[in-house]
Amino acid sequence: MKNIFLILFLFFTISVIAQVQNNIVPVKISGKLFSKYNKIFIANADIFFISKEKYIKTVTDENGYFELEVPQQYIKNYNLLYFNFDKVNNMPKQPQKRVLELDRPLFADEYGYRYVIFSNKEAVINKEYIIDLKFYGEPLIPVYPDYYYFNGKSISKRKFNKLRKQDSNYTYFNLSYSNAKIVSGKKDIDNCYLLFSE
Repeated sequence: MKNIFLILFLFFTISVIAQVQNNIVPVKISGKLFSKYNKIFIANADIFFISKEKYIKTVTDENGYFELEVPQQYIKNYNLLYFNFDKVNNMPKQPQKRVLELDRPLFADEYGYRYVIFSNKEAVINKEYIIDLKFYGEPLIPVYPDYYYFNGKSISKRKFNKLRKQDSNYTYFNLSYSNAKIVSGKKDIDNCYLLFSE
């Protein structure tokens, strides 16, 4: 009888240790950004892993490569990566010939933002992402409510705007539709506004 209790105790202890170790080891996410138009890897793009509670940021290197380590506690059933090209798009550049019928000249390296949704069962290691040019379309008409979060806590729109004006160093995200649903965990949502103090 004592042997059975000892075996059960050891089994329980090993299970708890294994669970703790799984939560400590971060999830590695990596990949490369490649320009569909220029056929080059994109350096200096900001890469974000975004959850309601926290964001984790890195920047692509000169070969377009990025790597993030995300603590297990922020990995949900579905997760969101966000590629931001503000720094890249604002670098000095020369206008190229028009490739699309637009009212203004198009710059060949004016990249559109990109969101990638991935599941917790999916290994996002060394994936190559093809980045297209910006698209200027008509905005969609909202149907569901918007939600506002500060450091992962739900707040009113008024308080959110006040905090955003109060400190311009806060990091801000505006996510729409499926991206908002993934991050907020809410089914009926149009926009999810996130503000982080760190």
